Amino acid sequence: MGVIWQGRTLTGRDLLPPAEVHDSRHVVLRREWPPGATLSDYLTSIRDVILDGRSGVLTSRYQRAWQLAVVRHSESLRGPAGFPRVLVGYRLATGHWVTAFQPEQDLAALRDPRREDVRWLRPPR
Repeated sequence: MGVIWQGRTLTGRDLLPPAEVHDSRHVVLRREWPPGATLSDYLTSIRDVILDGRSGVLTSRYQRAWQLAVVRHSESLRGPAGFPRVLVGYRLATGHWVTAFQPEQDLAALRDPRREDVRWLRPPR
């Protein structure tokens, strides 16, 4: 059974806008966000995590590209298959966010061998 998007079943050749891809992956398929969360809810939650003064902020190179990441406890954003924190990645070279998800490994996800030069600008509270 495939994923239904805008009333039709997606195939492997379909290209979706990045926000819809991440919403489908993390909200719909992986159920990291609460049931019923819409694309708008997902995007609003990303903004809220970024603006929250309790969020940690770090820089790193992920797969050789410089990123800014924001990390916060998931709290009310945690769905039935979610995890304790939300991580938002922003790619500096392209000037837009690249992902927002709830890493199963919590902060250990930042030790991924594809991520280098991790520097906390503000640790999470």
